[in-house]
Amino acid sequence: MSMQKRLSILLLVQVVIAAVIFWQTSQDNYDFEDQPLLPFSTAEIEKLVISDDEETSATLEKINGIWVLPEKQGVAINADKISELVEKFKTLELTWPVATTTGSHERFEVAENKFQRKLVFMKGEQQLGILYLGSSPGFRKVHIRRDGEDAVFAVELNTYDIPAVAKDWLDLGMLALESVNKISAGDFALSKTGDLWSFAPPSDVSLAVEQSKASSMASAIGSLRVLGVADEFPTNIVYTLDVSSDAGSYKFSLATNEGTYYIKRDDLHVGFTISESTFSALSGSTLQNLVVKPEETEDEKDSSEDTTADESGTDKEGVTE
Repeated sequence: MSMQKRLSILLLVQVVIAAVIFWQTSQDNYDFEDQPLLPFSTAEIEKLVISDDEETSATLEKINGIWVLPEKQGVAINADKISELVEKFKTLELTWPVATTTGSHERFEVAENKFQRKLVFMKGEQQLGILYLGSSPGFRKVHIRRDGEDAVFAVELNTYDIPAVAKDWLDLGMLALESVNKISAGDFALSKTGDLWSFAPPSDVSLAVEQSKASSMASAIGSLRVLGVADEFPTNIVYTLDVSSDAGSYKFSLATNEGTYYIKRDDLHVGFTISESTFSALSGSTLQNLVVKPEETEDEKDSSEDTTADESGTDKEGVTE
C-alpha cells in the first residue's frame, strides 16, 4: 500500500472520530427533561385560533362553558371533538427533541413562515402560547415546535383532527332527533304508539297510515345532517314540521332560494344549509300520500275495464270516413 493511500485512510479515520466526538459533545451539552407540551393549564384556554399554510383559519371560543364558532354566528361546535383535543393537549409530553437548530424548522415544516397548522391559545386577550405543527414522521404523529424555542419534537397527534376550516368543527348531525313519536305538518298529524303510526287530530283518525312512508319520514328526521351554517336564512318558508321525540318538541322550518336548501330549528338562532335530497325527504309528505290507498275489488276492476272499453268503442263509432 502506497504512503499516499495510507495517509488518505488515516485522514478519513480522523474525520470520523472528530465527528463522533462532536456529536457526543453536542448531545452532552444539550440537557432536556421530559415536560408537558403546554406550559399552561388547559383550563385557562378560552379561545383557540387554528391556521393552515393556505391562510385559512378557524376560531373556536369558549363562552359560558360552551365551545362555539364566533365567526359562524356563535353556533356550538362538536363538543366531543373539542373535548378530545383539549384532553390530548393536557396529556401530551415532550421527550427528547428530534432537532434543536433554527435551520431545521423549515425542514420539519414548523417555521413561522412554513407550517401545516399554527395554533394560538388565548385567555381573554392574553396570549397563552403558540404551537406550530408540521410534517408527520409516522402514523398519527406530527413534528411540533413551541413558539420562541428552537427544539422540534415528535408527538402523537394527527393534524387531520385539527382542521382550520370552521365548518369542519360543526356537529353535522346536531339537528337530528331520534325516537320520534309525533309529526305534524300541513294537513296531517301523526302519532306513534309502539311500532305503529296512526293519524291524530285534527287529521281524520279513522284513516289508515301507510306505515313505510311514516317510518321513512321519521328516519329522515333521525338521520338529518346539515352541510353548514347559513349566512342568512330566507324569509320564504315553504314547509314546517312540528316534531316530538324523547329529547323534546321542536319546530323545523324549511326554505329554498336560488337552488340552495335551508333548515332551521326553533331552539337555535341560526339556520343551516342541507342537501336537496334531505329537503325532499323532509318536505314531501302530505295527508294524501300518507293514507293507505284502498285496494280495488274484482267487481270494481271489471267495471273500470268495461267503462274503458265502452269509451274506446264510442270513439271508434264516432269516426266517419
